[in-house]
Amino acid sequence: MLSVEASGCGFLADQRPKILFERHIFSRLTAGIYDAVNPNISAPTQGGYENGGPDQYDRLRAAIQLDEEAALKSASWGMGQVMGANFAAAGYRDVETMVAAMVSSEDEQLGAMAHFIDFHKMNLSLQTQDWSGFARQYNGSNYAENHYDTNGI
Repeated sequence: MLSVEASGCGFLADQRPKILFERHIFSRLTAGIYDAVNPNISAPTQGGYENGGPDQYDRLRAAIQLDEEAALKSASWGMGQVMGANFAAAGYRDVETMVAAMVSSEDEQLGAMAHFIDFHKMNLSLQTQDWSGFARQYNGSNYAENHYDTNGI
């Protein structure tokens, strides 16, 4: 799973945590008020990922200028790519604390992922090697489109 989510490591070459900014989450969290003026960072549909990697920080920075909390919640962070909106399930009191932890170490990133898995009781799927069940729980109902249930197993 770690090889699929973040290519086996939680940091970019420049030592920032790997992120993926999700414009559809930002749109939902801000009631779509930025969709018309900046569809690259706010739209009701997934996409706009462009090149990934460091370019995701440009999108995050632009979103932070509009709504910092919604922006941080709209990015998935580190090796487990846990969404900022899932800060409580990942074991943090707020999204800012989660982001600080994701910046600090891969140990924190792994811990957040473990908390998230435990919170949602996904361990049974892991123990029984029900990869489709786990991928559905971890990645959502569209897991098969990206082959989350078969990649990296």
